[in-house]
Amino acid sequence: MANSKNALALVLTYFLTLNFANLASYWWAKSPYIYLFLTIINLLGAGLMLGLNHRYPYHNQFERRPAPWSVSLLYLGLGLLGLFISQKLALGFESYVLHLPSASANTQSLLTITKSYPYYALTLVLAAPLMEELVFRKVLFGTVSDFTNKLYPLLGSTFLFVLAHNDGHFLVYAFMGLILSGVYYKTGRISISVGCHLGMNLLILLLSQTI
Repeated sequence: MANSKNALALVLTYFLTLNFANLASYWWAKSPYIYLFLTIINLLGAGLMLGLNHRYPYHNQFERRPAPWSVSLLYLGLGLLGLFISQKLALGFESYVLHLPSASANTQSLLTITKSYPYYALTLVLAAPLMEELVFRKVLFGTVSDFTNKLYPLLGSTFLFVLAHNDGHFLVYAFMGLILSGVYYKTGRISISVGCHLGMNLLILLLSQTI
């Protein structure tokens, strides 16, 4: 029962947060405070998900034997490096072979918003990584793997992760989902995959400020 309560609470809260954010974007689209509203909604959603994960604790097969912190921190660094390199390679392939735009429209839009409303960075580097890792890695990959072959949850969670960032750059988000899943699998610590995701988003944000 603990696994179903944990999974259901996290997934429902994630979708409710997304829906509230979408409704806010519709109702207050012309408000000068729209991005403040969205930041608060996402931070509250992330905080609630953390609270629910503590209230209904469940350790899937990956988390029952976590790697030592020294090994986990090594994977944190390797994961960040892998995310950065894979994004460059994927964008290059999509640009030169598939003739897609050389930058992610989704990422560029979020970075543009953050330049005008700096507090929105809290959504990009804190709320979004927390919520997405708890849903896509802990629940859809880790918890589902308790009931079936790991390959199916790995591919399914990665595919859904790509759909959630629907901007045409399939390879970018596919590599990202696979690497984050690999980090979570090897360490058994959702905090490490959150750290990788958070660190990558922060790196992209900081690099954008220098351009």
